[in-house]
Amino acid sequence: MNSKDIKPVISDFATAAANIKKAGFDGVEIHGENGYLIMF
Repeated sequence: MNSKDIKPVISDFATAAANIKKAGFDGVEIHGENGYLIMF
């Protein structure tokens, strides 16, 4: 990923969180260990 790719991914995370809230869940967990995107 380069810096140009990061903003859409942040937006996607925000959209996913809003959708999960609309579906009735009470939280969102982002896993960030062992080589996943959030680590970088």
